[in-house]
Amino acid sequence: KRFAAFGKTFKRAPTGDQEVVYMFRVLLDGNEKFIWLQAAAELGRLSNESAARLVSTTVDVTKKIFVIPMVMGTGRSNLTALRFAEWARLIDQKKNVSKSQFNVHDIGHVKEPQDDGNSNPMEDSGRYNSTRLVKVIPTYAYRNRRMTEKDLYYEMTTTSEKWEDFRGQTVGDRDEEMIGSLHAEVLACHGLPKLDKLSSTDAVCYFVCGPYAFASDVIDGFLSPVWPSKSRRACIFPIFQTYQKMFVGVFDDDGAGANDDFAGRVVIDVARLRPNSVYDVFLPLRQYQNTYVRKPRGVIHLRLRVVWDNERKALLSYLKLPMKTKQLGNAVTLSCADYKAFRNVVLTVQGKDVPGRYKQIVQKGLSREMKLYKFIVKTTMKEQM
Repeated sequence: KRFAAFGKTFKRAPTGDQEVVYMFRVLLDGNEKFIWLQAAAELGRLSNESAARLVSTTVDVTKKIFVIPMVMGTGRSNLTALRFAEWARLIDQKKNVSKSQFNVHDIGHVKEPQDDGNSNPMEDSGRYNSTRLVKVIPTYAYRNRRMTEKDLYYEMTTTSEKWEDFRGQTVGDRDEEMIGSLHAEVLACHGLPKLDKLSSTDAVCYFVCGPYAFASDVIDGFLSPVWPSKSRRACIFPIFQTYQKMFVGVFDDDGAGANDDFAGRVVIDVARLRPNSVYDVFLPLRQYQNTYVRKPRGVIHLRLRVVWDNERKALLSYLKLPMKTKQLGNAVTLSCADYKAFRNVVLTVQGKDVPGRYKQIVQKGLSREMKLYKFIVKTTMKEQM
């Protein structure tokens, strides 16, 4: 028997009952390894031992290792990488390697989708490259995967596969009746500030709505991170009052036990969202809720949808507050796993100008405001006199 791969043929020696192990040298990081591993797993031929261990035990006569070389060149390697990326995308669609037809052809560029007149203007903006491969994070959902920027963008826009649903969880310090739900997804951030001196921002998003909080996956090493559809990025919050608000904060994750750097926050007013409508919005991040800072902090891309179970109850929620809500006022009890989570939740809800804490920038803002009031009073008195 003969074994052929990449234009080279190897004779297979008669082995009898001996075990034959084939080891392939993968020179392209990412999709090529993903395809080989998935194909071997589907055929039940995936070895439990690592390649490094097999190389160290080649003295065993029962194992023969074939290393398949690959010709590497600047143009050819880039073209081959794009071809493996295209095959990996087909595997994602069909969920099975054996059902995919791998047509070897020249794919110097990924074909653009046809415009049906209803496409998002950002899709035709040209900011996403069709030939540049980037690593897909999180790795637990996209193991050994690389996508073109254009494919990663379309993967981001698809419906989320995992949703954290808080509607079935009860909170003991409230007695309101649920009147609806808010579906929230973080899709991407653009232009985040570089908060670490030696590395890029490791972005993570915190959602806080009422007595519930949600944290997304950490996207390492990108100032414009993207959360693909298989990542942890989507949640469903129960709504108890129509005037409820959702807070979203973006942080630079510095690991366990360390305080995360605060990039900014946005506030979503649920009452301003129309029911059964999908909002795809880009909102600027701000660190302070009462002080304007000219320096940009980046933009967050969210997808929102609100559903009212009973519109009549949603309207009547403005008129009468439950007894426990009257007693507690605006206080919200929120369970946090550790001090780090508590700090991030506080910054998400309050911003950097936390009540009771002195901030020099807040003092400067108040000073500018008082000067403006004095100027307005003087101008008004001169006009009247």
